[in-house]
Amino acid sequence: DAIIVQDEDKSSKVNETEQIRVAVIVAGTYDRLMFGSMIKHLMKPLAEKVKVDYYGSFTTAEVKAGRSKKIYPDHFQPDPFLPRTDDSEKIKMFLQEQILASGPLASVAMLRVQDVIDLDSEPALEAKRVEMLKENPNEDPDTRFPLFDVRSQTVITRTKKTNKNILKLHLAIQNLWKALLQREANGKFEYDYVIFTRDDSLWFE
Repeated sequence: DAIIVQDEDKSSKVNETEQIRVAVIVAGTYDRLMFGSMIKHLMKPLAEKVKVDYYGSFTTAEVKAGRSKKIYPDHFQPDPFLPRTDDSEKIKMFLQEQILASGPLASVAMLRVQDVIDLDSEPALEAKRVEMLKENPNEDPDTRFPLFDVRSQTVITRTKKTNKNILKLHLAIQNLWKALLQREANGKFEYDYVIFTRDDSLWFE
């Protein structure tokens, strides 16, 4: 699934001399990343015609889905296009090479590959956890935010895990968005389109 955001203040008609600029934002886990289809069916068609900047943030540590009783997460097949390694630098180098090779107008605006995302150092989340502890002092603060489901101890354990996964994903997206805004400010331009896409989106022709 992908979300495309267009700047509503811009005219729908682009002057022939004006170069359209597109940003692609992807965050998630390296194991789930469907990179080959994105390069072939998204980056290459774009980079042949418009300037496209790639913003990516991926973690290499194994992440168990909160819905652990479901069978399908255990049968997820990684993208054969990607090298199977946990070396962050090798992964980053491979991704960067493929993005730049996708077309003459492609560039890597930001690419982060790390083991895990540190939630504990995020000030906004720390404040939210303090608030949760005041309301429920005997609970793990991750029990009720952003999802709230305390039907049983099994469900509570699952919800805590799911909440942390959700927060890590959205923190990564937020950091990429901040990098995008900074790039616009530094370059004194605005993107015409911003594409937010899932790590496991499978792109077709």
